Amino acid sequence: MNPPNTSKLEVGRRKFIGLATAALAGACTRPTSTTDPGSSDPTTGPPTTQPEITTTTIKTFDPIEAPAVELTQDPFQLGVASGDPDSTSVVLWTRLIAVTEQPIGVVWEMASADDTGYLAIVATGVFEALSDDALSLHVVAEGLMPSTEYIYRFRAGEFVSPVGQTRTTGTGTDSVSVGVSSCQLREAGFWQAHQDIADADLDLMIWLGDYTYRTDGSRTLEELRELHAKYRSDPALQAAHASCAWLVGLDDNDIDNDYSASDNDPELLTAAYKAWWEHQPTRLPKPTGPQMQVYRTLDLGSLAQVILFDTRQYAQPGQDLLGQAQRDWADAAIRQDTAYTIFASPVIVGNLLPGSPDLVPYSWAAHSADSTWIREKFSLTQTPVVVSGDLHTGIVTAVADSAGLPLATEFMAPAISSRLPDELAATAPLLPFANEFVQHLDPKQGWLRLDISASNLKATYRATDALVENDQVTASARFSVAPNAKEAVPEP
Repeated sequence: MNPPNTSKLEVGRRKFIGLATAALAGACTRPTSTTDPGSSDPTTGPPTTQPEITTTTIKTFDPIEAPAVELTQDPFQLGVASGDPDSTSVVLWTRLIAVTEQPIGVVWEMASADDTGYLAIVATGVFEALSDDALSLHVVAEGLMPSTEYIYRFRAGEFVSPVGQTRTTGTGTDSVSVGVSSCQLREAGFWQAHQDIADADLDLMIWLGDYTYRTDGSRTLEELRELHAKYRSDPALQAAHASCAWLVGLDDNDIDNDYSASDNDPELLTAAYKAWWEHQPTRLPKPTGPQMQVYRTLDLGSLAQVILFDTRQYAQPGQDLLGQAQRDWADAAIRQDTAYTIFASPVIVGNLLPGSPDLVPYSWAAHSADSTWIREKFSLTQTPVVVSGDLHTGIVTAVADSAGLPLATEFMAPAISSRLPDELAATAPLLPFANEFVQHLDPKQGWLRLDISASNLKATYRATDALVENDQVTASARFSVAPNAKEAVPEP
């Protein structure tokens, strides 16, 4: 990728820097299935629990011949991805690079993780890539076994895609490994963190937003498609996507810096949501206008439930963060029978500095009604854990009540490449002296790993210097959260 350019910083975060510095100084069942990812509604609550498959008999299919098509170059230059898994299905994604207005028939096929020769195909079909969707594919592969690893690939004409690996969810596992990160400004640094994610043997990657940044002024659908393709062309990012299923959320820079419900640019919103959807492995319905419901849940059996929020699209700054519809959805969606509940928020939930609720003006703390609401939700779960992003810093803290008692651990994941400016990086180490709950603060880039079992949640910060190409990614801090605990405990 291009050498880093640290001169490009977001305006909203400049405001935060000034405030912080001042404060601190003071698989389908039929071979021809082409399931529409929009056929299931992920916004109405957690999916209905499906019965676990107990039989060991696995139906297999013969290979399908790829439909004839003239392709002059490898169409799979943007790699492959999977996402939004449940116990019997997962979304498979790719986007073809080809110049055509005609549909292209693409064969997709899945096999058990150890069947690298695809000798026993367990799910397959033909999906038409349409130019109206930038030749992107969102295949819902159904009829899969719970808690099972698979490999998958696509075939178009004479070309075969890279191989991806994915895993269904379910109750038949003792532990799950989950990655968390966000914020990958392409000009800000190198992406060795993505290669580390690819090598980490994860079951799921949670992405909290800022997948792209419109630093080139992209506004039209075609321009935004080109922007996404530039990001997607990175080999390390492709490897991370191919290594496991992703749950992808949105933050402001995916659409427009610091945007909210008051944004009145419907043309940009429509183009940005459509381009985002075309480039993510999601079963969300295709957006057709200036709105797109992104909030949804993902169940990891009895171990954890992930609740992914949208903290930008419905926000009325200083008044309302989530909107009533999203709060009503979450009220119905939250389960009480999992060992851990992961509240996945693109922005910080806790208060960085006591007495300064508007330090981060788009945070939960700056919206008192939502801040009170989520604290009430914590009490409904066995062990609430918050994961957040946006501030380009690894932070371990606790979300406390009005009396100063901790209610939930918050792990802020570091950014892949986006950086804290030097003036904030210099003052940030003072934050633990101003907030008794801050146990860890590291402005390095990287990602967060969560290893979850019924008896423990272990968090490991993986850190690197994105300004240094191929800088080593290492474990910089480790914490654990025991069942029913409200704060994390440092580990060696």
